Amino acid sequence: MISFLDRHPSFYKIIPIIFIMWTLITIYFTLVPAQYMSEARLYQFDKLGHFAMFGGWTGLIGLYWMIYRRNYDVNLLPLVIAGLLFGGLLEFLQFILPVNRSPSLLDMIANGLGCLTAGGVLKIIQNRAKNILTRVR
Repeated sequence: MISFLDRHPSFYKIIPIIFIMWTLITIYFTLVPAQYMSEARLYQFDKLGHFAMFGGWTGLIGLYWMIYRRNYDVNLLPLVIAGLLFGGLLEFLQFILPVNRSPSLLDMIANGLGCLTAGGVLKIIQNRAKNILTRVR
């Protein structure tokens, strides 16, 4: 990954933009009023969507800290907790806002599993980056 970033330095500028867009899209899809959501087959994949949205959010914030800020020693636990809190906040907002949506324990579990999976993937990336950097020095 480090050699990819060295060959494509513009990628550094894209990470924060992707993270902001991902955050806004996640907020939209979790808080859009129910009457605007399609009744199509989308709900068959609802839990997978929660897993991907919050796993992606956690993964992007982790990539931001490791790559954009060049900090491969970042403690990943606070990032995973941030993803869990973000998911919890959005489920709570579904409860208090008049959007005709209701919070779900299964959604929270899917959010959490996505965050934990992203944390595991980030740990693998972190270890590989450290190994590469150790060999380069």
